[in-house]
Amino acid sequence: MDITEDKRPKFSEIIKVWWRFFWRYAIIFVLFLLIGGLIINQLGKANANSSSLYAASLIYGLIANMLVSLLVFKMILGKQRGKSNLILVPASVKRKAPDARTFKINNFRLVLTWWGYFWRFALFAFAVGFTFGYLNQKYGISIFGNAKILGNIAVLPGSLIVFLILMWRKSKRRKLDIVKAV
Repeated sequence: MDITEDKRPKFSEIIKVWWRFFWRYAIIFVLFLLIGGLIINQLGKANANSSSLYAASLIYGLIANMLVSLLVFKMILGKQRGKSNLILVPASVKRKAPDARTFKINNFRLVLTWWGYFWRFALFAFAVGFTFGYLNQKYGISIFGNAKILGNIAVLPGSLIVFLILMWRKSKRRKLDIVKAV
């Protein structure tokens, strides 16, 4: 395979790899949120200040989101999962060894790849949630009944948009890539 060749992953491959990431992320994140909710609920019963509980829930949600997405990246990056022959790798690793079929991702590369995903994800999830909220407030288009549901739903398109951005670029600008296992 020629490194200069600019072969982008197929849209269907990106969706498959993203889904492999997203379902794991969603299940683990919901578990983290349930545990955090129980803890914050117990703090509320202990007569804690409501503004401090709100701040604690925001901070907990952000930290949980960061930890869960990093954990899931560690679970899937450079590894073949299930029956799929698609392996998600950092594009820089693929550029160094384009014909390799096994990849060992060091912790620095893992964190760097995760950070490239996470900051974009935070921006896009906020933008999607903000857009839905604006439509609801300005035009009365109530896509989702309440803001908490809206925020949780915004994670889905936010994550997919970021995966598309990170993979569907020219090879020199690509951050994530897909390798087919033999």
